[in-house]
Amino acid sequence: MENIQTKIEKNRQMKKVLLLWYTVGGNFGDVLIYKTVSEYCNNSNILCDFIDVGRPCSEIMQKANKYDFLLFAGGGIIERYVPNVIRYFKEDFDMLKVPYGVIGLSVGRFDYSRYSGEIAFWVENAKFFFTRDAYSAKRLNSICGKKIVVDSTDVVWANERIYFNKIKMEKNIGINVRDVPYLDIQTDIDWKKLECICKKERISCFIPDESGIELKGLEKCFYEEQKVFDQIVKCEFLVAMRYHVILVAAANGIPAIPIAYCNKIKELSSQLGLEKYVLNTNEIDLLPAKIELLRKNLLVEQEQLYANTRKMKKQAKKMLEKILETINNA
Repeated sequence: MENIQTKIEKNRQMKKVLLLWYTVGGNFGDVLIYKTVSEYCNNSNILCDFIDVGRPCSEIMQKANKYDFLLFAGGGIIERYVPNVIRYFKEDFDMLKVPYGVIGLSVGRFDYSRYSGEIAFWVENAKFFFTRDAYSAKRLNSICGKKIVVDSTDVVWANERIYFNKIKMEKNIGINVRDVPYLDIQTDIDWKKLECICKKERISCFIPDESGIELKGLEKCFYEEQKVFDQIVKCEFLVAMRYHVILVAAANGIPAIPIAYCNKIKELSSQLGLEKYVLNTNEIDLLPAKIELLRKNLLVEQEQLYANTRKMKKQAKKMLEKILETINNA
């Protein structure tokens, strides 16, 4: 057995990474991103710690300097809001003494011109920069005026824990909803109409969300990470708003009718071959027709999901292997 001194020496030699992610609120997708990246790091003998992406840039950089690498762990870090760490990254950059990289990021269809210089600087100085969809890579490369950003996929595809090989698929139709953001620029869901459709179409399996949204007529189901998994695998197919609910369902051959409250949902739907089922938040009256269409094409869509998810999984693993090699060589 190793003695304590040997273990201490090994820890000194191990690379140490500071992960930057949204820690507040226990978001299902953000937690999955963190767990995926940290587990891959740990399996490669890289020690991990984390800090919330919403903290001031100077605070993040000061903490990062105690580690060997700063890793932006992906997700929707930039949607409508550009966080402090990116807005002040160029200004505070001299404080940062360690390299950094970005993986599995997506951006929205918003006006980022106010911070285009800061975003370009952030992209150009990264050791690597991977997005999780083609639109985000194209948009960021356009801001930079250079082809730096690599179009990849969401890191969670590489997480073996999201694949349930022995699930017994039931005939339930599931639904997952969240509060609609940016109501000053987009239409809210007609919640009463949605509740009526759920009753008429016999949508019975409620997949909880950390926002606490409930639908009248469906059994209340309090949000817990494991409960989300448990509810997803009860479904033959589902209606969903959350990115990683759609992703986890797809990983298990369960297609979704996505409600696109933001662009990342449309990009994921395209990767999965589910474009024809996408609804905008003001199109809930079209849901019955989408359900009918998916019922008719269910077997075809399931086969397509298996093919597309294998591709996503392979791509995510390749991305993580490459970034871990870079970190270990830093």
